[in-house]
Amino acid sequence: MINKTIATAGILSAILTAIHIFGGGADVHAPILASELDPLMKGYSSVLWHGITASLALCSAILLLAAKRHRERELLTWIVIAQFAAFALIFAFYGITRFGTLFLMPQWIAFLIIIGVSLGGIYTHRKQAKN
Repeated sequence: MINKTIATAGILSAILTAIHIFGGGADVHAPILASELDPLMKGYSSVLWHGITASLALCSAILLLAAKRHRERELLTWIVIAQFAAFALIFAFYGITRFGTLFLMPQWIAFLIIIGVSLGGIYTHRKQAKN
């Protein structure tokens, strides 16, 4: 049986991935590439940018798979929760330490929302397993 809550988390993650690709690419990655940074730094920036893109896409796929795979559901979902918690903490840490606010880089909010929905899916899974 499909866990609709975890599937919703997977869809939200896929939307976040699309926002990262289309919105973030124009707002963050393209300006870095157009800057006067050293070409090697631009290369590293591209590797990091596309690495995050790959991570987000994989996490989306893992959540969608977890929604279908009863036996592996919790493990797969916890893997994504751990990854997204790390991303949320990194955004929050640098927002506070570099800018004194959480709201210049609010991406942590999206990660926490997906974590919350994922945790709801785990709760639902456990509740159904008991019945």
